[in-house]
Amino acid sequence: MKNTEDLKRKYARLKKDQLIEMIVELSGTETRQKSYVEAESTELAMLRSLYENLTVAAFRSTPAGEILLGNQAMAEIYGYNDVIEFMKVPVMDFYVQKKDRAKMIRKLKKHHRVDNYITREKKKNGEQIWIKTDYIVDP
Repeated sequence: MKNTEDLKRKYARLKKDQLIEMIVELSGTETRQKSYVEAESTELAMLRSLYENLTVAAFRSTPAGEILLGNQAMAEIYGYNDVIEFMKVPVMDFYVQKKDRAKMIRKLKKHHRVDNYITREKKKNGEQIWIKTDYIVDP
């Protein structure tokens, strides 16, 4: 309550012009903040579009094998019509040799990066394909 009273006394001493100036300044701050949020939102939309439309396959998964993010190129390599269908499949289902994933995870934990890792994997229709992937631990 004391803070409210202090503010009332402080603002009561200000002239009308000073109050208007403060309101304008606060409004400008609000407008700048709103512009920043809109710009950030636009930038995120552009980055998402770039990721989704890459001509190379890209994905993000948990160590347990849940796909968190993927792009259309990745879905197409594995024979899926769209990313949403692709993302529903656990990563382990793609490996012909399940031990290949475990080996890659061990290397990734040790080095935080694995380059040119080659594995034999399976498409949606069961066809086997060779995949060369670079893995990076997300900080």
